[in-house]
Amino acid sequence: MKVSIGSDHGGYAVAGIIIQYLRSKHWDTIAHLPLPEEGRVDYPDYAFEVADDISNQKARCGILVCRTGMGMCIAANKCKNIRAALCMSVALAVVAREYNDANILCLGSDYLDEGTILAIVDSFLKTQFSGDRHQLRIEKIFNYEKKHYH
Repeated sequence: MKVSIGSDHGGYAVAGIIIQYLRSKHWDTIAHLPLPEEGRVDYPDYAFEVADDISNQKARCGILVCRTGMGMCIAANKCKNIRAALCMSVALAVVAREYNDANILCLGSDYLDEGTILAIVDSFLKTQFSGDRHQLRIEKIFNYEKKHYH
């Protein structure tokens, strides 16, 4: 399984830590990171690349990092079949996957320490969607998106 990871300049260092961590756990990764010499970059460009990887089934899920996580989350959620969730705790990562079938984890590099980030990543990747009553809600979102945007 592959994980697509993207960041802007504000999330670059954290994204690098996540990539190293996932590779040490034998996860395949696709990296969409700015070059260090680029300086400031626009977060939507990287959010859209990760979202496209998921929509085109090049990756099972994604992780996006910027300073707050909010901009990445907003941009990714504009894309087809994407359910991005900003998670600031392990509990939120579990609920995002279990109830909402989130396929992109968004993280704020300025608000979380490395240990918390890696615990959130682990929980997000290990938690399965529970289906059940939540499946109907996901289908409603999908049908609305299909009717209004495609």
